[in-house]
Amino acid sequence: MTQLLSPSPTRAQRLLWWASGATPEVLVLCPTDHKKYAAIGAAMIIIPALAATSASFAIMQSFDSRTAAAVGGMLWGVLIFTVDRLLLISLRKEEGKWAKELFTALPRLLMIVVLSVLITDPLLHKFFESDIDYELTRQTNQAGVDAAAVARQLYGAEMDELKAVNKSLSDDLKARREFVDQKYREWMAEGEGTGGTMQPGSGRYFFEKKVAYEKAARELEDAQRATDDTAARNKTRIDELQSQLDAEVKRAAEDKGKSRGLLARNAALLYIVKHDLGAALFFVFLSLGMILLDSTPLTIKLLSKRSPYDERLEQFERELVEEAVREDKERRAVRDQESQDRIDFNRGVLALKSKKFRKVVNAMLEDKAGGLADDDSNIARELSDFVSSEIRNDIPRRERERESEAVPPSGPVTLVVRVTEPMEESFTVNFNRPKDALKGGDLLYALGGIDDVMLPENLSRPPLTAYRATSEAGTPIDPERPLFAQLNGGRCVLLSLGAQDAGEAEN
Repeated sequence: MTQLLSPSPTRAQRLLWWASGATPEVLVLCPTDHKKYAAIGAAMIIIPALAATSASFAIMQSFDSRTAAAVGGMLWGVLIFTVDRLLLISLRKEEGKWAKELFTALPRLLMIVVLSVLITDPLLHKFFESDIDYELTRQTNQAGVDAAAVARQLYGAEMDELKAVNKSLSDDLKARREFVDQKYREWMAEGEGTGGTMQPGSGRYFFEKKVAYEKAARELEDAQRATDDTAARNKTRIDELQSQLDAEVKRAAEDKGKSRGLLARNAALLYIVKHDLGAALFFVFLSLGMILLDSTPLTIKLLSKRSPYDERLEQFERELVEEAVREDKERRAVRDQESQDRIDFNRGVLALKSKKFRKVVNAMLEDKAGGLADDDSNIARELSDFVSSEIRNDIPRRERERESEAVPPSGPVTLVVRVTEPMEESFTVNFNRPKDALKGGDLLYALGGIDDVMLPENLSRPPLTAYRATSEAGTPIDPERPLFAQLNGGRCVLLSLGAQDAGEAEN
C-alpha cells in the first residue's frame, strides 16, 4: 500500500485548519483531509467577514458613527466566528451513528439559522436602501396627511362656523350697500325728474328720499363697523386654529421622519416585500443563500463520511487521556514516597529523642547530671522542673480525687481514640471518674501516660501529645472545658498530625 506524503503545511494552511476547528498536529498526518478542512476554514473566515460588514451597516444606520460601526462590526464578526467554530469543534463523527449525529446537530443547525437571519437582515437593508428611503418618505408624507385629517376633525368645525359667520356678515353688508345705492338712485332721480313724481326740483318728495338715503347710509356705516369688528375677531380665531392645525401636521411629519432606525427600516422593507413580488423573491433567495452559506461548514462535516482525521483525532485524544492518567499516578506515587520519607524521618527523630531521653534520665538517676553536655543538661533541667511542677500539682489533684470518691461512682467511662497517621489505629481510654467531672486536660494527661507505656515499643508513631485532638466534627479539644460537652454526646476523639505538627515534633 502506497503511503501518501504531504509537504509541510504553510502558515495559510495552518490558519485555515485552525479556523475550521481541526487540530493541526493531527490533520497534518492525514493528507486526504487537507483540502476539505482548508475549504471549511475559508468558509469560516468569509462568514464572519459578512457578519462584521452587516453589523457595521446596522450600527451605522442606528448611531451614525463610523467608529461605533467599525468596533461593533469587528466584535460581532469575532463573536460569529467563535460560535461557528465552537459548533464545529463540538461535532464529532462516530462510525455507524449518523442518527445520533443528526440529532445532536439539530440544535446547532437551529442556532445557525437564527444567526443567518441576524446576518442577512442588515445586508438586505443595504441592498434595498433607496427603496426603503422612498418608502419611509412616503410614510412620512402619509403621516402628515393623516395628522391633517385628525386635526381637521378637532378644529375644522369651529373654523367652518367662523368662516360661515364672516360670510353671512359680508353678504348682509353687501345687501345693505345695494339698498343704500338704490336709495341714492331714487333720491337723484326725484331731483332730476327722471323718477318718482317725474318733476325736477327739490320738492317734498325730494327731501323725503334724501332723508331715506341718509338714514340708509348711516345704518350702512354702523353695520360696516360692527361687521369689521366681528370679522376681525373671527379672523384672529381662525388664524389661531389654523396655526394649531399646521403645528399638529408638522409635528406628526417630523416624528415620522425621525423614525428611521433599524425597526422602522425593517418595517419598510417588509412592506416592500409584501407589495412587490420581485423584491419578495430577492428577499427569500438571499435569505436562503445566507442560511445555506452559514450552515455549509457544519453540513459538510455532518454529511461527510468518517475520515482518517477522525480516526487519528480519536486516537490522539485517547492517548492524551492515558497520558494524563499516567501522570496522575506518577504524582500520587511521588506524594506517597514523600509521605513515607517523612514518616521514616520522624521515626529517626523519635529514636534519637528516645535515646537522648534515656541518657538524661539515667544520668539524673545516677546523680551525674552535672557531666552532661549543654543541650542534655537543658533537657535535664526542664525534666526536673516538670517533675517538681507535677509534685506541686499532685496535692490538689489528690484532694479532688478524695472529694470525688465521696460521690458514688457511676462506673468507668470509655472513650475511643482514633489515630490517622502514619497508619490508622484505634484504642480505648478508660476513666474511673464521672463523665461530668472530666475536662479536655484529663484526656491530654491520659494520652501522655499512654505515650510512656507505648512509645518505646512503637517508635514509628510520633508521641500522642504531638497530635491535634479534635471531635468527630473537627472541633479542637479545649483543655479547660468539659470533655464530653465538646464531643456533643459522642465517644470518639480523632488525633491528626499535620505538617506543622510534625515539624514541631522533630524540634
